[in-house]
Amino acid sequence: MLSAGAFSDDAVVTASKDVVCVFIDLEWGRKHVDLAERYEIRAFPTVIYADSDGEELGRMQTFDESVIAREIASLARDHTKKLH
Repeated sequence: MLSAGAFSDDAVVTASKDVVCVFIDLEWGRKHVDLAERYEIRAFPTVIYADSDGEELGRMQTFDESVIAREIASLARDHTKKLH
């Protein structure tokens, strides 16, 4: 399970501090079919990086914690809306 693996890694947790992580169980395509279709999910698990409007920014391509931490930090830096 991702939450017990890559997403529990200290570097990934730290990188994720400025983003909202949402885990949706699609039950292998039997639940939330609209989301599976919208994002063209064909395999499980699928991790999609999206902005606050739901626009896809990319997909996780590896389970390597250091790569995931860099991807999340980069996306957060580039796409997080600044509140003033």
